[in-house]
Amino acid sequence: MTDDNKDSNWRDSNWYVSLREFWKEFARHKMGVLGLVVLLLYFGVAIAAPALVAYDPSPSNKVAPSFLAPAWMQVFDPEGVVTGEVVDNINLDNPPDGIVEVGNRSEQFSSVHYQGSGEEEFSYMSLTWTHESNESLGFILPPDPRSDIPNVEDYIYFYETIEWDKEKLPSDVNMSITYNVERTGDFLSESSGGLMFKVYMWLIDSSGNWRRVYESYPPYSDSYQERRVDLSYFDVAAGWGGMVENETGYQEDPDDTLKIAIGLAPTAQMRRNLGYEGSVTVNVRKMSAVAYGAYFGLLGTTDKGADAWSQLVYGSRISLTIGILATALSTGVGVIVGMSAGYFGGKIDEALMRIVDFLLVIPGLPLMMVLA
Repeated sequence: MTDDNKDSNWRDSNWYVSLREFWKEFARHKMGVLGLVVLLLYFGVAIAAPALVAYDPSPSNKVAPSFLAPAWMQVFDPEGVVTGEVVDNINLDNPPDGIVEVGNRSEQFSSVHYQGSGEEEFSYMSLTWTHESNESLGFILPPDPRSDIPNVEDYIYFYETIEWDKEKLPSDVNMSITYNVERTGDFLSESSGGLMFKVYMWLIDSSGNWRRVYESYPPYSDSYQERRVDLSYFDVAAGWGGMVENETGYQEDPDDTLKIAIGLAPTAQMRRNLGYEGSVTVNVRKMSAVAYGAYFGLLGTTDKGADAWSQLVYGSRISLTIGILATALSTGVGVIVGMSAGYFGGKIDEALMRIVDFLLVIPGLPLMMVLA
């Protein structure tokens, strides 16, 4: 038998002819085709749900303030702030924009950027302070308790630069830093070792003004921990205010950039005369800053601050599952009832028919009775 005969026999089979004729008849009904397209769209959204959303669809998962408008509505408010992450290098997959060693004793400080490879290894930025016995440190005396800069002449920090081209302040900013601390020598063995240094996070505007928004306190852990900071209005104004023009068009800062810096610095608890030795290493694997505005996502947020788009996408999964189960159940029950009525006939057929008629008028009949 030739290949042409095989192909001809396959196309002449009963099942193929039946399906072809069914499709020809079905395609004549536009509403049926539209329904099929909607069903396939539901299937596509349900299957691709994990790739379509960025947030947990749980109604209690608050990702932003309540009742925010969709981000696409910002076209009617060009200077409006869309809620979102402002740090591009959030996971530090790339080296930071800058590393600064402050002071004249830079030999005590070092930094390394580790590039992760694959999903099991993550990137991080490492800051290290290594202190030898009797090495000097330039502490500022008397210390200024109002200063946002460490009261020491020597420290190290790295920073990421963000751009802010809006002429409005964000309504709120939540920042976070994920890091661990590794200690050796007296920094680990001495009970006061955790008091000899601090980890800081600063906002540095393009005018050179510093605003400290986070400083660490012991105890420290060699396991990675996340520290969250909800900035106050004064923190937001200090960091972002200089990039926003006033009513006369004057802008305080020379450009629309802001540095988010993370640093390691000794404290006055470091007693040089006690001969302390050792090292402190701070490994930062994530730094984040989420600026909140009046807009968020594709569909905004719910009354509980959850992402409405995520709930819609995952809701399609639930709707599709319920629809398939309901259809399968009604089909199975209908086939069984129909076969039983046809086989037994008589009173059983009559009783089953009345039961089915009764079920078909629910909830329409009670609703009409109430309306009447």
